[in-house]
Amino acid sequence: MSAQTIHRPTLREEFRLELRERALDGAASAVLEHGWERVRLAELARQTGLSRATLHRQFGGRIGLGQALLAREAQRMLAETADALRQAPTWDAGVRAAVGTTLRAAKDRPLLAAVLEAHHGDTSLLPLLTTQSGPIIVEARRMLTRYLREHHPRQSPSYLADVADTLVRATLSHLATPDLEELAADRLHRLATHLLPSPSSRATPRPRLPG
Repeated sequence: MSAQTIHRPTLREEFRLELRERALDGAASAVLEHGWERVRLAELARQTGLSRATLHRQFGGRIGLGQALLAREAQRMLAETADALRQAPTWDAGVRAAVGTTLRAAKDRPLLAAVLEAHHGDTSLLPLLTTQSGPIIVEARRMLTRYLREHHPRQSPSYLADVADTLVRATLSHLATPDLEELAADRLHRLATHLLPSPSSRATPRPRLPG
């Protein structure tokens, strides 16, 4: 019998998570309706039935709320991307599907669209998806590196991590500065197949990464 135990959330933890989700749902609705600049904790507390003290305990303030809101949206986007990787018949088809899924998120997910397209003339949350997108990059790079290692076991792990980093950053760049979705997906698919030989190849020299 394994010594590893599965952690089951306590009632207190479940309650805190429920409050957090209610606050984030309320904040997302407010962003879609008015833009982030007009989101205030006092108004959010009134609309969600939560106290301002609860919101401060959960998020530490308005900045923390915005970070949590975009982090949740990014997690949902990454979950869809992971599904695209798992369902693909080949590794390169998986990369293309993952890129396409990510780029479609800008249209399919209203909150992401509102932030990326600066609805209501509001760009205050945009840096969390561009210049301050480090946490998203780390999570996406880890996921893609693991996927590439499964399909390219003969390649150096550090090289695969570099390839994953290049593809993730290029995809996020396209997400932040929209291009034709199919064109961008094709371009990044070509980049992936250029950087990685077929898994059946044995001694193919590795291409140089850009930069």
